[in-house]
Amino acid sequence: MKTGQFETWLQLPDESEVDVIVKWEGTYERAYISGPPENCYPETSEMEILSVEFVGDWPEGLTQKEFDALCKKAEDRFLCRAWDQLKNSEDDYDA
Repeated sequence: MKTGQFETWLQLPDESEVDVIVKWEGTYERAYISGPPENCYPETSEMEILSVEFVGDWPEGLTQKEFDALCKKAEDRFLCRAWDQLKNSEDDYDA
């Protein structure tokens, strides 16, 4: 299991953008498809967004419910970026 984080943006209800830090945890193991069948296995992967935090102060007038809805709306973008970061990490995975 690897963890990481990245800075990105979140669009607020008034359509302004604020910087946030997204923290994630995930695993990725490439498929092994050569050799005898008993030595082969499919790709396995798992990803979870652990938290989304504002870089600065909490925006004035934004409720927790609104924040949760905005994070849900941006979840696919956050997950895509986390996968890219995990798969491109230098120590265990090839780019």
